[in-house]
Amino acid sequence: MIEEKEKTKIVLEKDEVALVLNKNWGIRLYFPDISDDEDVDSHILYFTELAILTQHDGTFIDKILEGFHKRAGLADEEQADK
Repeated sequence: MIEEKEKTKIVLEKDEVALVLNKNWGIRLYFPDISDDEDVDSHILYFTELAILTQHDGTFIDKILEGFHKRAGLADEEQADK
């Protein structure tokens, strides 16, 4: 039987944003309270777009993982396995 994991508390500063992914690509996005008349900082917009692309564009995930494997030197090994 799998034991339930203890939840982690996330504490963010006013200018911080966090993107949380689970293994099924489920996403939670945490960002500071922003009033309607306040401009949204670019790092928050970036993470929001990243969350949207992850949820709705499977090719985006494939490209990101492919880039990681290339940088890590794993791309050649993957091709050899195919």
